[in-house]
Amino acid sequence: MSARIFDMDEETVRQRFAEECRGRLIITEVRRCFHRLHAMDPFCEPMQVQRPVFGWYGAKAQLVEHGAFQDEALHMNWERVEILSFERAHGGGVHIAPVRRIMKSAMLSMVGSFHQECHMLLCALALGIREIVPEGSEQDSPSNPLFQTGVANELGEPMWHLIWETSEPGGVLPLYVVSFVFGH
Repeated sequence: MSARIFDMDEETVRQRFAEECRGRLIITEVRRCFHRLHAMDPFCEPMQVQRPVFGWYGAKAQLVEHGAFQDEALHMNWERVEILSFERAHGGGVHIAPVRRIMKSAMLSMVGSFHQECHMLLCALALGIREIVPEGSEQDSPSNPLFQTGVANELGEPMWHLIWETSEPGGVLPLYVVSFVFGH
């Protein structure tokens, strides 16, 4: 049995993925981002008693791999939101879909790779105080130092969590890489 991080292990990740995808995506592999675990203490420290929020980061394969296995912040993916044409980006930050909106990040990963294996990151997020950012906004940083991150809300439910390029990189902790194919 594998170790659990924030009450998640590989099997839990597979179950959550399958529940949210409803057969539209098929997992080919789940890998833990082991080297990122050294960042656990700095990630948890500012949260104090808060629990992390989880979300999916989708981007082209090499950016997902880089985010999983390098010690750097995730690359901006808002351009891919615009490419899909089903909605406009909510500012110029990293767009991370809430766990229940997995297909949004899956589509970002599948742009240009529809019939190939694609990848997403399941991340723990320390969001702090969030600022609502409207669709089509060109905002690329908080409008006030009070805000740490942004959120795209629709009827009170987040559509995207937004991590600004100027945000502290410790607010996102990649936990697992999930590789998948489109289920037809």
